[in-house]
Amino acid sequence: MGEGGVGMFIHCKFSYEVLSLDSSVIPGVYESMWVKIEVSKGKHKIIGNVNRPNSAPLADLSRAISNHKLIIECLKANKNHKNCEIQVLSDFNVNLLNFAQHDQTNTYLESMFSLGLLPVITRPTRIHQTSATLIDHIFVSNKLKRYIAGIIISSLSDHSPTFYIEECIT
Repeated sequence: MGEGGVGMFIHCKFSYEVLSLDSSVIPGVYESMWVKIEVSKGKHKIIGNVNRPNSAPLADLSRAISNHKLIIECLKANKNHKNCEIQVLSDFNVNLLNFAQHDQTNTYLESMFSLGLLPVITRPTRIHQTSATLIDHIFVSNKLKRYIAGIIISSLSDHSPTFYIEECIT
């Protein structure tokens, strides 16, 4: 799927459907996988795993942001998904810590807010000797539940892994 790629592991105890969405992959610009998972009887979540490559000459942040927003709007407008919570896990290569200084970052963040999605990772996920950036994101549509989210400090990659665990009441 390109330089980053996306994928998911779903435990066999869950029923799921991989959603076929227009523009889920735009080579060099936007890569995503969207899955509808039954988390309890009759209750579903949509989880999106997104990578936005950041390599010239194809990288186009404006196009990626508008495509991302369009996909989520389509999911929310679809009558088969209207009652589903949405979670988006991404390596979007946009530093959320720069929202006040970078117009496109602010546009991205504002679009997520307008779609009812809020970030649960709020600290840097990529730390170097002279810089720290928040480029790996988890956005959720329901922050009312009890959850734990965080960053695992590791030298496994130049990005620190993120996680989100929420209380499930069945």
